[in-house]
Order: sequence, then C-alpha cells, then structure tokens
Amino acid sequence: MKFSNGEPFDAEAAAENFRAVLDNRQRHAWLELANQIVDVKALSKTELQITLKSAYYPFLQELALPRPFRFIAPSQFKNHETMNGIKAPIGTGPWVLQESKLNQYDVFVRNENYWGEKPAIKKITFNVIPDPTTRAVAFETGDIDLLYGNEGLLPLDTFARFSQNPAYHTQLSQPIETVMLALNTAKAPTNELAVREALNYAVNKKSLIDNALYGTQQVADTLFAPSVPYANLGLKPRQYDPQKAKALLEKAGWTLPAGKDIREKNGQPLRIELSFIGTDALSKSMAEIIQADMRQIGADVSLIGEEESSIYARQRDGRFGMISIAPGARHTIHTPS
Repeated sequence: MKFSNGEPFDAEAAAENFRAVLDNRQRHAWLELANQIVDVKALSKTELQITLKSAYYPFLQELALPRPFRFIAPSQFKNHETMNGIKAPIGTGPWVLQESKLNQYDVFVRNENYWGEKPAIKKITFNVIPDPTTRAVAFETGDIDLLYGNEGLLPLDTFARFSQNPAYHTQLSQPIETVMLALNTAKAPTNELAVREALNYAVNKKSLIDNALYGTQQVADTLFAPSVPYANLGLKPRQYDPQKAKALLEKAGWTLPAGKDIREKNGQPLRIELSFIGTDALSKSMAEIIQADMRQIGADVSLIGEEESSIYARQRDGRFGMISIAPGARHTIHTPS
C-alpha cells in the first residue's frame, strides 16, 4: 500500500503518525486510547507494536474513529510533527485533494494509484454553503447533486418534504449517539431523586420527535443504544406519564398552592434552568417543547440559550439545573469524564 504521492505506507509511517498524535496527547485526552498508549514502534515494514498501560477492550473500536489516529505521508509533517499543521493532506484513500479555496470549495480527483477498488466517479467538488436554507435551494435548482451530513444540514421540514418527493432519494443512518438532558444532582431542586424521576416522566419524547424532529430520530430510553456492547442491561424505560410525575412530586412535598400553577416546597418554587446552545434553532425548539411539558406537572423551566463555548463551560463547572448535551456516542462509554 502507498500514499497517493507514492510514499510507502508501512509500519514505520504508521508509527510516525502515532507518535505525532501522542506528542500532542493532552489535546486528545478525550479519547481514552490516547491515554492508554505507552509506546509505538515498527518491528518490520509490516509489523507495528503498540504497547498499552493495560489490556484495553475498545482498542480496535477507538482506532477506527475518524480522529485523532489517522495517517498522512510523513513527508507532509512540519518539523516532524502535526500539531502546528501539515504541508498537504496526502493519504492512502481513494481521493486526492486537487484544489481548495477556504470557505468556498474543495475539489477531489480519483486516486489512480488507489490500492482498493477505484471510485466510478473521476472528480467531486464539495461546495461550502453555510446556510441550511441556501443549501436546500442549491439542491433543488440542480447546483449541487448530493447533500450529506447530520440534522443541521437542512431544515428538518425541508428534509421531510424531500422525503415525500419521488424525484429525490433520502436516507437516514442508524443512530450513532444519544441526545440527552443532564440533571445536576449537586444543585437544588434536581438534587432530589423524586424531582429527577418526575422530570423523566414529564417529557413526551415521542411527541417531541414527531413535532420538532419530523420523525428523523428514535426515542432513546437509555444513554447508550442497546447495540453498544455491554450496554443492553434490560433496564425498564420510564415512559411518558405526567400523572405519575405529579404523584412523585406530591409525595416529595412539592405541592400546588391554591391559585398557582407552579409547585412549591417550604416556600420555594419548583424552578429549574435549562441551558442549551442558543445559536442552534433545533435545540431551541426542543427546549421550548420540554419547557411546556414540564409546566404541565407544575415545574417552572427557564431557558438559557448561549454560545456553544459558554454551554460547555457551564457543563464543566456545574452551573446548570438541566443542560442539553449529546455524549452518548459509542466511544464515550470508555472515556474519562
């Protein structure tokens, strides 16, 4: 096997790429494998030895992730490292980057020296179109032939419309991560188990998916999908049951004063902040639906929409009552938090 520029992709090239990533290990500590690797060396042109601190079950699974362990021709390193950029993205894949204009387009041509089955298409141009509505218009007018990405790629009502039009072909992948609301167990009132359980019963997830997500996602009853190894424990899901939510709150002392629609306990209202990425219209829509669901059981939810970096800071520092996050990918089950 060779890189697209003719350099051999052998064990030494692989070892150099591993070392380049590990030289910047702290940046990649979110992946536990980066913390587990002690040493990497080439034993021959075809043998690579990777030494870990201890036996690590998801070793191959985490190597298969798109980052951080990926391989470019060592001649493209800068000063024998990659942490400060590279000269050119020379890999072993079926495509070669021919031209790139920042924030406008990238042109790829077929790698005629590719070691596997060559693509049927000789050239692909990827256009950068930041606005979802503009992307949809470009697709409908024939300026582009294919749209690919996550739920932010298109307005979901537009995706639903394309799905119903026989002129277009649409497809959804199987779920790869879980969107969730994290509840702060160190901050009142979500430090009470009864409150956390009640909030779980209060959200109509099926209605949320049908109305905000246009049926493009599936109800998740657990943090990790049953297909994740060792995660299918047969846990009984908490189904939508607002009456049970109300009963739990009543039993825990959260009652409705006469003439009020927000519960109180010891004179304190059942008030919770829900933090989400405010620049994401979909997150805002879901937050508003959750807010309405929780008001039905007597919980007053205030919405805090902020920049992504601010939300991550809140999550890290514990400055939230509830927070919208999506950590339920396969590799996070092994990742330190």
